[in-house]
Formats: sequence, C-alpha cells, structure tokens
Amino acid sequence: MSPNTADLNMYRCRQMMKAEISDELIERNPFIGVKVNLRSDKSKNRFITNHMVNAIREACPSQEWRTIFALCRFGGLRCPSEVLALRWSDIAWDRGRFKVRSSKTAHCGKAERIVPLFPELLTELKHCSRWSNRG
Repeated sequence: MSPNTADLNMYRCRQMMKAEISDELIERNPFIGVKVNLRSDKSKNRFITNHMVNAIREACPSQEWRTIFALCRFGGLRCPSEVLALRWSDIAWDRGRFKVRSSKTAHCGKAERIVPLFPELLTELKHCSRWSNRG
C-alpha cells in the first residue's frame, strides 16, 4: 500500500469515528492524534500522445465503445456516471455543444455543465448516431 493510500484510509477512519462521536456511539476518537499527509503522486502523471489515443480508439470493440472513449477523453466526462446520463436530446448539434449532468457535483449547485463538441468527439458521435439510427 502506498503512503498516500494508507493516509487516505486513515483520513476515512477519522471521519467515521467523528460521526460515531456525533451519534454518541463512542466517547472519543482513537485516531485523533494520527497525522495524515494527503498529496498527489506526480510520478504517476503521463502524457498521452495522439498515437496512444489512436491505438486505444482502434482497440475499442465497437462504435459504442469508441464513442464512450471519446466522451471521456475529449469531452472530459466521468465514466460511467456522466456517460450513462447523456441523452441524444442533450446534444445541440447546431450550436456545437452538449449538456452533461453530474450527480457528483450536483450538491455543490453544479448539476449540469456545457461541453463543446470538439472535432474528435463530433466525429465519433456522428458515427454513433448513424449506427443507432438517430441524429
């Protein structure tokens, strides 16, 4: 287990114990003095080249999977939640954009966002719309 994973687990334990105290199930938090140092691991960052993107797209077993990949890669959608919430009616073809519903950010007052139809994404969506007899 990486140090960051261990710290994240400790952070969650402290949160749970804090809730237990609030619910008056325990009197004190045994994790209160344990230090947590959450940080991102920059060594895991990778630059994804166009060659890599094309290889992944070509490895997709169907147009549906290529479209899902494009939505995530070029549209920045979360998978599966935002991809599965997307409807054909959310796409404004004439305006070059589409609406994304986000259950993850809805509690922050950001239940929706508008995403441009980038050329790479537009191509896959058009192929998918022909495949599904829509659009």
